Amino acid sequence: MMFWPVKEEVMLLPKYNIKIYGLLVDIIGSNTISLIINSPKISVSKLLHELYKKYPELKSLKIPFNIYINGKPADNIECGPNDEIALLPPGSGG
Repeated sequence: MMFWPVKEEVMLLPKYNIKIYGLLVDIIGSNTISLIINSPKISVSKLLHELYKKYPELKSLKIPFNIYINGKPADNIECGPNDEIALLPPGSGG
């Protein structure tokens, strides 16, 4: 009886890296976070949904925060794992 090697296919899911600034670092406990999301592109609302699932304390904040994608305020756009994503509280930046 012969056995052929089984070749397993490994599917890498997209990893979205997010930079954190200001007092959000204290809340999250890090200046960067990564989210594994099974999609090559996501909307800002989907990104927020995933952030709130992983960090529910963000949803209960009394202070709003801004999302920037590639250095620009993110409104109703999509982003991908290669985009630069940042969370900033009001008044952050330089």
